[in-house]
Amino acid sequence: MVEPQVGVPQLQVQIRCPAAAALGLRASDLANMVETAFYGRAVGQVLEDQKVYEIVTRLDDRARSSRQSIGTALIDTPVGTKVPLCQVADVSLDLGPNTIRRENMRRRIVVQANVAGRDLGSVVGDMRARVNASVPLPEGYFVQYGGQFEAQPAATYSPKYVFQKSCAALRGARYERSNTEPIDLPQPSPVS
Repeated sequence: MVEPQVGVPQLQVQIRCPAAAALGLRASDLANMVETAFYGRAVGQVLEDQKVYEIVTRLDDRARSSRQSIGTALIDTPVGTKVPLCQVADVSLDLGPNTIRRENMRRRIVVQANVAGRDLGSVVGDMRARVNASVPLPEGYFVQYGGQFEAQPAATYSPKYVFQKSCAALRGARYERSNTEPIDLPQPSPVS
């Protein structure tokens, strides 16, 4: 099972840097103007009846209702002229992720599987071999395997370790009692 990645419609504004630079607009300033126009920005406060209210500026709903109306929104340039947004940016509708999950500051997508009839370690080994051989990963991407199989080596190691330590303690006790009375102790064997 793969974590669902359902696309939702999103409005995207791609700044055309050469066109913006020709009008004296920096990409960061233009991005701030677009953000203010669509999401709003607090520009002041009003005190009324002992309550403080923020004054927020943004485009009205009608100006944000369609891709065309957004493209015709006027942007102030440093020289004092106004130009439509579509002159310095491409405005388009596209599909984007409905949610972006992160872990350790990185995007994460989970792929899950259930195993029956085989041990987890060999299944994970086969998965690693097949993914490494047939899935080219773009730069910055990686595959991380996790789950119950990680506890398997510790679970097999722990009883063996306890058994070996117990045998050593019994041998030590045997030599303290007497060197003439033998005690038969089994040799440690792998526990799985």
